[in-house]
Amino acid sequence: MVLDKQTSRATRALNALAVLSGGTEPNNTIHPVKQAKPKIKAPEKGTFWPIVRERMKEKAMQLYLKEHSETQTLPELKELRKTSYMQEAKKLVLREMQAEKRKV
Repeated sequence: MVLDKQTSRATRALNALAVLSGGTEPNNTIHPVKQAKPKIKAPEKGTFWPIVRERMKEKAMQLYLKEHSETQTLPELKELRKTSYMQEAKKLVLREMQAEKRKV
């Protein structure tokens, strides 16, 4: 086995010298191995976060109306996010869902 490696190295060296001197054409039959790129799976529709988002919107509206009972119009989601009602609602909803899970 060691002898085979040495002879293949010697053969490659002689071929390289022959190509450099112009005696033969370069051997282009050896191609580098290309690794296949892993295919990205299409994202599956979740069940947890869509439910959480809906409950967050409801809870954020409740929190806003609790503090601003005098307003006649409902706020937009952008306003709820800016005033951090959505963040607070997310915390509350996740706590509620965890408590529901423990009860089951």
